[in-house]
Amino acid sequence: MDPFQILLLDIALALILSKVLGYLFERMKQPAVIGEIIAGVILGGSVFGIFIPKTIINFELPAFEYFAHIGIIFLIFLAGMEIELDRIKKTGKVAVLSTIGGVIFPLILGYLAGIGFGYTTKESMVIGVLLTATSIGVTARTMMDMRLLNTDVGACSLSASVMDDLVGLILIIIVVGTGSLLGLSAKIAIFFLITLFIGLKIIPKVMDIGDRTHSADTLVAFSIAICLIFGVIAGETVVAQIEGALIAGLIINTTVQSKRVFPVIRTIGYSLFIPLFFVHIGTMVKLSVFLIPEALALSGAILFMAVAGKIIGRGIFARIGGFTPRKALQVGVGSVPRMEVALVSLMVAIHAGVIRGAVADTLVAATFIFVTVTTFITPSLIKFSFKRELAEMPGKSDN
Repeated sequence: MDPFQILLLDIALALILSKVLGYLFERMKQPAVIGEIIAGVILGGSVFGIFIPKTIINFELPAFEYFAHIGIIFLIFLAGMEIELDRIKKTGKVAVLSTIGGVIFPLILGYLAGIGFGYTTKESMVIGVLLTATSIGVTARTMMDMRLLNTDVGACSLSASVMDDLVGLILIIIVVGTGSLLGLSAKIAIFFLITLFIGLKIIPKVMDIGDRTHSADTLVAFSIAICLIFGVIAGETVVAQIEGALIAGLIINTTVQSKRVFPVIRTIGYSLFIPLFFVHIGTMVKLSVFLIPEALALSGAILFMAVAGKIIGRGIFARIGGFTPRKALQVGVGSVPRMEVALVSLMVAIHAGVIRGAVADTLVAATFIFVTVTTFITPSLIKFSFKRELAEMPGKSDN
């Protein structure tokens, strides 16, 4: 089949299976995102890929990955539009403190796990760095579906996760000794200068121009365009486009047009792009790595360190910042998933030659195991930690 034909079939199968499994998990009173990720596991190389040749379905096509990346951009953009900027400012102190705790504890615990398994100091530091970053997508999607994102805990979790990613990128540069730390810091500063200070002045005017056309389609198109442009700025400065999408969403949420464009953008995102992102995560899961004894042993240790480090580290420092013990625990639980930045950091260490040979093979397999497990357990952990709030939420179903 022609690659474009394969892409169309990939997207069709991904949308159908993700929505069906998402619905089934909701019926079982579990977050739909788990079903969407399982759909990816089924469609990926670990299941369907064994029996169906890549000339028919191929979820490794770059074009499908691009669609998936647009999905996470849409998701974080919507998350920004759902959170009030004042709430981000209100929880800023707690977010900064919880980020400090959520980086230091996993870094130290991961390092100790590496030393315990006989790895060198540098290799152990890489393991520690892998545990510092948080996957924003899983937490944001789960909290959005449960209508928990626009709360103090939701705002704190999202902003702290963004800071986790930035700190994680800085740490991997320090550990492997490649790239310019000063250069990255300058790019981060430029990014926030452009998007925050200039964006707050320009975006409302752009939205007003779109409003004058008296066309809802134009206003939505302008909003999406702003999101994508901010994503490009972020991609050229702080590496990840999602930071730009978040800032764009937060600023657009301050405009009078926000309430009108949000439902349309949400429909576009959840109907097409966002499910593809979580299917893509599922396709990255390699079930074969669960059969490697060395990887299972290492992943078990770092999995424990990863979960404990985030919950304890973020939780303690969120408590110091003024959150109640319950809210501090919820912030910690929201930081459990790992995915994109952990894998990127590992690849940076391998390409720099810090991790090589048999150590690289084992660590790659162990990393895939621990990011897979943390991704799957987080939605249920979040639901459990917010059980009281969900029960007290008016008109809230138990799914």
